[in-house]
Amino acid sequence: MQVRDTRCQRFPLTPGRHLRGAAYAECRVGEARFTLAGSHLSTDPTERPAQAAEFRRGLDAASSPVVAGADLNEGPDGQAWATVARGLTDAAIAADQADRLTYSCADPRRRIDALFVDPRISVVDYDVVDTPQTRRASDHFPVLVDLLLPTTG
Repeated sequence: MQVRDTRCQRFPLTPGRHLRGAAYAECRVGEARFTLAGSHLSTDPTERPAQAAEFRRGLDAASSPVVAGADLNEGPDGQAWATVARGLTDAAIAADQADRLTYSCADPRRRIDALFVDPRISVVDYDVVDTPQTRRASDHFPVLVDLLLPTTG
């Protein structure tokens, strides 16, 4: 994989809260070009909608198909989730794995981590990795996907 360009986006800082934002990488694998993006939205539900809108603007500015991963800190029924997901494919749903929970490792009960892809990208496989190592590494389970990227030319 070749990373062609990167950029970051800072969300407005609420005093007393953690700085949040997003990271973007313009990538190429063979003839396939895509934008890889990631974000971690606030645990405060009053902050999330504006952060999701900022992240969405960053995704909309991408010049190639998007692969976006995020800890949204809310489930698929949330407003921020809907904002980020708009026009994209939820990889868990595409792989018929939406029942796989990502949080918390100690007591899995919610899917608050998501991977969204441009509709031109095919989701081949989706997994939530649950091992002793992943349980020690974070309070969230990692999401692993296998994607088929569209090629240019």
